[in-house]
Amino acid sequence: RIGAHRVACARHQVTPDLAAYTQGRDRGLVEYCQPRNGYRVGLNGGGYVNVCPAVTEAGFLNGYQWGRQIHDARAELRGTQARLRSARDGIVHTDNAIASATAELLMHNVPKDRRVFLAQELVRLGQDRTALAVRIDELTVRAQQLAVDVQQLERQSPYAL
Repeated sequence: RIGAHRVACARHQVTPDLAAYTQGRDRGLVEYCQPRNGYRVGLNGGGYVNVCPAVTEAGFLNGYQWGRQIHDARAELRGTQARLRSARDGIVHTDNAIASATAELLMHNVPKDRRVFLAQELVRLGQDRTALAVRIDELTVRAQQLAVDVQQLERQSPYAL
């Protein structure tokens, strides 16, 4: 990385101090490569690019793996909750469409071919609603299980913040 700095510094007739840079980087890595920081990096969904020295890498990676596992479990829970909200919105939309089709079907001056279409549409909407209700039940169970899983991971983590 200092190579890029050398080019920028050369434009201003400045020479970077490689020894000072290396010493600062090494001190920074000692701070960075701690297990709790690995946990924070993983918990925030960050990546690891093999910068830790061998002496601290195992601890950092242990923390990182715990954090990443919790991050991923939370992300899966959020995704499931989003799909659940979408399915619930779908039920509302379908119910509105059913109400609208039913109201039109009950009107007296609706032509026969339109009544046939509305009757078929009500059957289709009823099937859609049933499928959405089943999906909601499945997603509700999945979201509840994921929430329990996240809580267990958080409780088990030796690095919990």
